[in-house]
Amino acid sequence: MRRIREDIHVHAGAEEAFRFLEATGRYAEWLPRSFRAFREPRPDGVLDCELALPLRSARLRLEAAGREPPRLLRFRATAPGGAFDALAWTLSPEGPDETHLLAEAEYAPPGGPAGAILDLLAQRAHRRQALRDALWRLKQALEGAAPGGGSGASARRALVFDLDGVLVDSEPLHLRAARRLTAPHLLSEAEYARFTGVAIEPFVDWMRERYGLAESAGALRARYSALVAEELRANPPAPLDGARELIAAARAGGWAVGLASQSGARWVEATLEGCGLAGAFGAAVSGDDAERGKPAPDLYLLAAARLGAAPARCVAIEDSPAGVRAAAAAGMLVVQSLQASTASPRQPQAAIAVRSLRELDLAALEARLERRGGARPDGSAG
Repeated sequence: MRRIREDIHVHAGAEEAFRFLEATGRYAEWLPRSFRAFREPRPDGVLDCELALPLRSARLRLEAAGREPPRLLRFRATAPGGAFDALAWTLSPEGPDETHLLAEAEYAPPGGPAGAILDLLAQRAHRRQALRDALWRLKQALEGAAPGGGSGASARRALVFDLDGVLVDSEPLHLRAARRLTAPHLLSEAEYARFTGVAIEPFVDWMRERYGLAESAGALRARYSALVAEELRANPPAPLDGARELIAAARAGGWAVGLASQSGARWVEATLEGCGLAGAFGAAVSGDDAERGKPAPDLYLLAAARLGAAPARCVAIEDSPAGVRAAAAAGMLVVQSLQASTASPRQPQAAIAVRSLRELDLAALEARLERRGGARPDGSAG
């Protein structure tokens, strides 16, 4: 059985969000186009539709299995082997009109080696994207229906973390995986450091040229991804000192908390689960979510949008030169963390540099945001 999870922050009360989710007759209003042939719920409450997957369409037939207002709404499959075997919506109130919404789905991949490969290469990602799209459309539907929905987005403060090198000291782990990939050739730390924080494609292209590797770029990416996942399972990294405390303090102080990682969704999920931070973020964005990776600003802009915060009201915490440039290009206040063992020299686009996350004062960061006013992503005054 496989499990995928996606989460998002919603500007609506938990009770209101729960009632909206319970209204199965309204699912067709916000489920994305990948859910097709949607039928009205049967008298017994069964939801029946199809999920279009690569090379096939899988049925999605779910019935309500449990309700715990306003926290949990769970469905289970009435016929095995469908698109999902179970689907759970978990709502965590974060204030009178703020809710963290987590969607978790379980499914059985297609049988046999060919089915497993198809699931790994295409169908798992498509299921995840369908779930992600559903959450995003649900957020829009809820905030449009909420009293004053969306009106507080421009004033909302957000703290957006990078993952590798900020929350966990995981770059040594990635280097070990890269060295296993290039063996028997020796990949130096200096060579690897050139690609820290950027998309995987330039690194793979460089390896093929540097070492004359005959494998295709796609095959190398898949093998590297498998090696990193293996390292994460064998040696799950612990959160860096102060990470848990800063996240908890931000959430308690009313900040939206998000993640914008260049790593793929598979790595992000494994890292967060391994270090105990899964579910800690109102929105988690991975390198699979945008066509352009860091140093382009796309990942940070998407994280801000999913958190419902204007980029000028966001503080980004980064470690790599590419990440610092990406957050700055998005118009965020950039903090550079020098805490990890692979820390880069201080970057000129970083407004603040700290050697420990414990040095950060949320009140001081909020004061800096207020002084910045309505700065645009290009740095000009609003």
